[in-house]
Amino acid sequence: MKLSPQPLHDRLDTALLIIALAGLASGLALMLAGQAQLAALTCSAGAIPILSTLPAEIVRSLAKGEVGLDIVAALSMSFALLFG
Repeated sequence: MKLSPQPLHDRLDTALLIIALAGLASGLALMLAGQAQLAALTCSAGAIPILSTLPAEIVRSLAKGEVGLDIVAALSMSFALLFG
């Protein structure tokens, strides 16, 4: 039995998760190494791709009548990037 290819949306979610984890892990390593400015830049680079896809997810959820944590995540990431 041949499995169908993974949908594009699932692959995108997996890629975004990997990017976010890599950004956070790199930022933590840089922070521990005493490179605070580079750590902040790395964490931001990991968060921006996620933040750029959240509005579409929020609209999709609201269209289904679901109110989830995507709105809270978008707000918290936006303010974290805005205020450092």
